Amino acid sequence: MRQARHAPTTSPSPRPGQPVAARSSRAGVGAGVGMAQAWGASRATGVSSANVICFVAMSQERLQEAMRQFRLRQARASNRQEAIQTYCCDELERRGLLGARIEVILPGAYRDKTWDVGRLSASGEVTLGISCKSIISNHGGTVPNRIDDMLGEAVNLHRRWPSAVLGYLFMMAHIDESKDQIKRREARIQAGAFKSIVEDLARKSGDAWFQRLGDSVSRASGRTSAEDFPEKFEATSCSLLDFDLGEPYPVQYHPATPSPDAFFDQLVAIHRERFG
Repeated sequence: MRQARHAPTTSPSPRPGQPVAARSSRAGVGAGVGMAQAWGASRATGVSSANVICFVAMSQERLQEAMRQFRLRQARASNRQEAIQTYCCDELERRGLLGARIEVILPGAYRDKTWDVGRLSASGEVTLGISCKSIISNHGGTVPNRIDDMLGEAVNLHRRWPSAVLGYLFMMAHIDESKDQIKRREARIQAGAFKSIVEDLARKSGDAWFQRLGDSVSRASGRTSAEDFPEKFEATSCSLLDFDLGEPYPVQYHPATPSPDAFFDQLVAIHRERFG
């Protein structure tokens, strides 16, 4: 088990004020949400909107870099999630929350489980846990299972540690990369269908599953206190990445869940409220 947190992943230099996802009109949806949140944050805090927008763009680039590192590793590699886990720890540290580590065993009410990111107090109390999940292939089979899994994870920890702050971070591929789906798309193209039309249909299918995922996840999010339902998470975030459009991967955020940037803001704010 890797107890020590690894060095931050290096990301490309940001372009102030310009979201890197602007390579496609679809990606602009996610960028637009981020810019709107940035503008609202600037008004609420008095910080320059240009500085906040630059921060959002940089945060999005860090997510894209983590996903690029994720894609470089084999699908069954034991450390494939490491770049995403480290990204989470880095984002927490940037907000002043120290002590989070990757691959941490957190003791639950029913069983101990290794969480992607975890934090324990000096006395051994679980104060924070983040589960990172990616859906790259088999959307139809994986989305329902992920929803079931997240409810069980939250109950297991919250039953023993009611004040623990839990987050669920989802990353989903826009186009299903399962071998079966790839073969079907290739067969349609060979039969004379335009590649662009086949890919658009695949993206529409991905949109439908992403909508279902976000809608379900949002209903299991927003836990407000230690007395709230144990199956709920304090915060969740769902991102849709289009790997077929090349790097940097365009990102969209589900409208029912916060962007990853706002997700980490929420986790840290709740953690400070409960643990100081």
